[in-house]
Amino acid sequence: VLYLLTGFLGFHQHPAFETYFFRFAVYDLMEGPHFNPVLYFPRLYYTLSLGCCLGGLAAIIRKHRAEKYCLPLGWLSALLIGTFLDARYGVFVGGLLVLYLACQVTRENRRSLHALIVYSVPSGIGFLVAFMLMQGNPAVVENHLVVGSMAMWFSPFVVVAALPFSVALRSMWQRACRSDVRLVRVLIPCVLGYLLAYAAGYVLYQGYYGNLWTGRDGSVAAAVSDWALLGALGGALWGWRTARTTASENHDSYVPDWIVLWFLGYGALSISGFGKGWFLHFGPQRLQVLLWLPLCIIAAYGLARLSPRRSRSTTAILLGFGICSIAVATFCFQAPLGRSHGEGLWVELHPEIMVEADARLLEALGEGTVLAPIPASDVVVLQRRNPVVFGIGSFNLTDQPYLDVRGVMTTFFAPDTPDVIRREIVAAWCVEWVYAPCTWPVDPQTRRVLDTVPWLEVVASEGAGAVYRVRSEAVASQ
Repeated sequence: VLYLLTGFLGFHQHPAFETYFFRFAVYDLMEGPHFNPVLYFPRLYYTLSLGCCLGGLAAIIRKHRAEKYCLPLGWLSALLIGTFLDARYGVFVGGLLVLYLACQVTRENRRSLHALIVYSVPSGIGFLVAFMLMQGNPAVVENHLVVGSMAMWFSPFVVVAALPFSVALRSMWQRACRSDVRLVRVLIPCVLGYLLAYAAGYVLYQGYYGNLWTGRDGSVAAAVSDWALLGALGGALWGWRTARTTASENHDSYVPDWIVLWFLGYGALSISGFGKGWFLHFGPQRLQVLLWLPLCIIAAYGLARLSPRRSRSTTAILLGFGICSIAVATFCFQAPLGRSHGEGLWVELHPEIMVEADARLLEALGEGTVLAPIPASDVVVLQRRNPVVFGIGSFNLTDQPYLDVRGVMTTFFAPDTPDVIRREIVAAWCVEWVYAPCTWPVDPQTRRVLDTVPWLEVVASEGAGAVYRVRSEAVASQ
């Protein structure tokens, strides 16, 4: 809706539109549909893992409620495969099972222990096998720990979740006040206190640095999370003092305790960077993918408690916004309206096509290692089969730290890099070709320098792109 309104008002052509609108689009219009071809497999990898783990969780809960102790082999295999594909999600979903069991008022310890064992054994095997495979390339583990060390951006999530959350808020609060479990009546105010304190800290932090409009959320988690723990402490004390021991009436009409804790607890963790950023090593941003399902469940309970007239109008608004978002993502961000392949908004996120000039430049490449900026380096690997210094595949398919090799590529093509540093990079990485693409051109000042240095020979040039052959003898002599 915001995208359509800004287009109607003529803001799309403003030079700063992409910068300011990014916070509204990143989790809704961008992360929703996978428009970038390089993300096709990663999206399948996440989806299969979540489907297997959540399916296994649902099967275990059904068996637990029916007081049965045998889980079909298919679901046991699903849990193993899901954890193997993404070990983090196996651990995250295991935490959901613990939440479910902790919120059961009447339960036998034996049944709860059995449910944990049924989940832990296949998931543990999948985790162990994945861990052993990753140990074969230590750089993969390091890359995941370093590159994935970030929290979920607070403001874009609020933008996407605000409408269903407003419907769900009353239902969550009623559940907290009427829960049969005293622990729940303490935990929910505790997490809500943390989130409120975090929101206040976010506003103060972003206001101080002038980022309220642009919403640059990268460093907020490490700066705010520790202070927000005071809000969690206050919420817990309030919940402890006001908790009642009376059972809730119309128990089944309220959203289940563990679903509320699922959404609030995982939501609080996903935006956090406790210990001045120490917690970011666990990649809390990945938790965001588990937030949408409980939000939908809680919103459905909230709609059910509204009057028929208000429920119909609110449902229509929710559906209208959802359909509009899907339509804009499909027709305006992907095609055919509003943009064409390789052009339009956030062009760096659309490397699905290159201009014809690059096809001709690629033909000039001979054998040997190529130094090129991404995503052109990945095209070189796929089209010409040359090794490259850095590309998307460097994250999982190399023995080099991802940030180090990315730094090498960035330094070489930076306009202010001294010539001696560029020659050292070429020599250290045995570079035989330098490729400056036309589709994603390097800085014009860098191009001018590369055209004149004596240790590079221009073998092809067209438009903003060029291919250079490294004169090894000239590099060695200098």
